[in-house]
Parts: sequence; C-alpha cells; structure tokens
Amino acid sequence: MIYLLCTILLSCSALGSDPLDPKVIQSAIVAELTTIDATSTELKDLAPLVKLIGPAHVVQLGERGHGDGSSYEARTRIAKFLHSEMGFDVIVLESPYFGMMRTNLAIMDGEPLAGALAQGVGVWWRLARQMQPLFKYIEAQARTSHPIVVAGGDSQIDKSEAELLVKMLTEFFEHHDPGWLSDSNRKQLALLPAALGFDGGPMVTLRSYTMLRDLLSELRLALTRPSHRLRATTSPVERIWWDQLLDVTEQGLEDRAIRGFAPPFAGDFQAYFKHPAPYAGQNRRDRGISNTVIRLAEDIYPGRKIIVWIANSHAHEFSEAVKEGNEDFDAVRIESTGTYLAGYFGPELFTLLTTKYKGQQSSPSIENPDGTVVWTDYVVPPAKKGTIEHALHELGITTAILDVSRSALRVKHSRMALPGEPERSIADFADALLFIDDMQPSTPIESFPAK
Repeated sequence: MIYLLCTILLSCSALGSDPLDPKVIQSAIVAELTTIDATSTELKDLAPLVKLIGPAHVVQLGERGHGDGSSYEARTRIAKFLHSEMGFDVIVLESPYFGMMRTNLAIMDGEPLAGALAQGVGVWWRLARQMQPLFKYIEAQARTSHPIVVAGGDSQIDKSEAELLVKMLTEFFEHHDPGWLSDSNRKQLALLPAALGFDGGPMVTLRSYTMLRDLLSELRLALTRPSHRLRATTSPVERIWWDQLLDVTEQGLEDRAIRGFAPPFAGDFQAYFKHPAPYAGQNRRDRGISNTVIRLAEDIYPGRKIIVWIANSHAHEFSEAVKEGNEDFDAVRIESTGTYLAGYFGPELFTLLTTKYKGQQSSPSIENPDGTVVWTDYVVPPAKKGTIEHALHELGITTAILDVSRSALRVKHSRMALPGEPERSIADFADALLFIDDMQPSTPIESFPAK
C-alpha cells in the first residue's frame, strides 16, 4: 500500500513538473552528438538509438525544411548507424517513385553516381554538398553483401519523366500482349504527361482527367485479371512492380487534379471534387506517400527495415481539424504521411523530427533548362524564450537527440507546431527530436549534370 502511494505521488509530481526545467530536459536527452561530420566513421555516440528505436522497422528521419545543411549531415550519420548497426537497408526519399526506381537500378548497375541521382533524387538534395556523403555511402554499399535499396515515395513527377513513363508503359503492354492497347488508348496516354507534370505546361480538361483515371484503373486490372494474357507472360515480381507504378501514377493524377489545375478548367475541377479545401490536395499526396511506403514494406521489400527521409511537415504524426477561411468549404483534417503510417504500423513506426534554435536555410528552388539553379537563402531567427529550443540553447546543448515520449517532457511551445494549428505537445508529433543549435545551410556542389 505504501509502495503504491509513493508510485502515485511520484507520477503526479512528474506530470506536474515544469517541462522546461533543466533537469527534465537533461533527463530526456538520450544522446549528445560528438560530431555531425557525415564522413566520420565513428558512430559510438549514436548507440542509445538501439534502445530508443527498439523493435520499430520503419523509421522516419524528418527535416525542418529542405536546405537544412546541418540536418543533412547529422541524419546521414544516423542513417549510417541504422544501416550498419541495426540492419536498416531500404531508404525511401521524398522523391518521385518512378525516378527513384531508375536511380536505384543505375546505382546497382555501377553507373556514375551523379547521373544515377539525376534520374530521381529531388534537386534540393541531389545538388547539396552536405548530402553527398549519404549518396556516396549508398553507392559504396552497393558493392557489399549488405547493399542499400533506394526508393521514392512521392507521386509528383515532371513532364519529361511522365513522357518516359508513357513510353515504358506502352512498350511493356506491346511486348507482353501486342494489340491490347487500342489506338484510342494510345491517344489517351499521350495526354498523361500534361496531366501529371508539376513543372507547368498545358492543362487537361475534366473529361480528359476522368478518362485517364479510368484507363489507369483498367491497366491495373489487366495485371491482376486471371484471364488476361499478362498473367501468363509476366512474373509476380513484374506485376507487383507495374501495379505499384500505376497506383502511384493514379495518385499523382488525382493530387494534381485536386490542387494543381489553373484556369480555364479550375472551376470544373473544384465542382467535381466538391470544392476541396487547400489541405485536400496535400492530404492526398501524403496519403499516397504513406501507401507507397506500406506497399514497399509489405509487398516489395517484405521483412526489411526502412528509413523514410522526408520533411517534418509530412513526417509528423499529429492531425488536427482545421476550419477553412472560405465558408463554402467544409472543415478538413490535416492528415500527414506520419499520421497514416502511425495508424498502420503502430509501435513498429518510429518518428524522429529535426528542430533548431537558429540558423540558415539555403535550397535550390528552380532548375533552369540550361542546368543552372537558383538557390534561395533564408535566415531563421533565434527561437523565442519559453520554447524547448531556447531552453536547450541556454543549457549549452549544440546537437542532441531527445526522447520526447516521456510524460514529463510534454512541451507545448516549440518550433514543431504547424502554422494555423493549436499548440500541442511535441510528443503528439514524434517519438524523438534531433536538436541542432545553429543550423548551417546546405551549399551547392561545384558541378552537377542537368537532367
């Protein structure tokens, strides 16, 4: 009885303690990183991750924003530790699924790294000097007994990639079932690059969108229909590969239809989707990324451990009902990739997000046809007093990993809160936090190939 009473009193004391108390924060720090040098082979300071991550086989490594150079370096060390010490050997980047499949094949075939990356990796990572150690590590592992597979989780695709996709898709069906694609089907597929391309170009009508959606569904059915010739001329692995690619293409088509169309057809699409709020398109994209990660984990790379390299805004596990300013729109819930993955994987998912006290961001925002890139710089001012970032700075912490699942560290004030959402505990967003006191920006590599 006395033991029970003491336990209750101690629990109440912890719950009622000041979450910004230095002792509380120190107790949540599981590792202070000795370096963020991504080329370092010394990883002993990351050993506490083994216990922290536990049995999870999907780990999200979130970044506060594309262009956080110090975060790239620190998370590269974490990724190397997860691979070498914990058996994680699939890395899913927030990049196009189709392009990353080609990147992975190129790396495995020993093609030059720069050219391989150009086929799929997002420009904000591909051209960043601080990301090169990760890519070189992946390249080196391709020649070992424990290679790393790289994949993409995103459905967004540019017009040139969509043109290549249509070409490959047409060749696949012509090879395995000549004549199945009609002249009408071919004309419909010719509209796909304009409908998918997020890099501009002519828009398609609502009628063309619904026609393409139905055609993609029919192509997926052809892969699974027992009576179809494809069942006899393709392997199960090939059918899974193409089914997932078609699924991602459908996701990209719907994502762009919801939020990417401009006049003169915007009104038609708004009416068709019942005037979706701006978050609807983002939710569709995030649901698509999560579906792809799940498919990779369950069907394409079953039994393997996966790292998801992604922005905090996608990785966080918190959703909140938000009322749109336009009263004609219904309220919509922000549903992130992390929210969907947490609902599916439960304790088998571990989410680590990055935050910073202050610093800079620098990221390529435009890739011009001649191969030149415009880099945009941002200054991040110091975090306000009363935030966990400010408290960590005052303690003199430079780089650390915190276990934010502890009840005493339910901090409500942090840079982790999303714009427009009520302030919530960090534990509502993630399992752990990577804190960097002074974030240095990403910087461009000296040379890079144009796509």
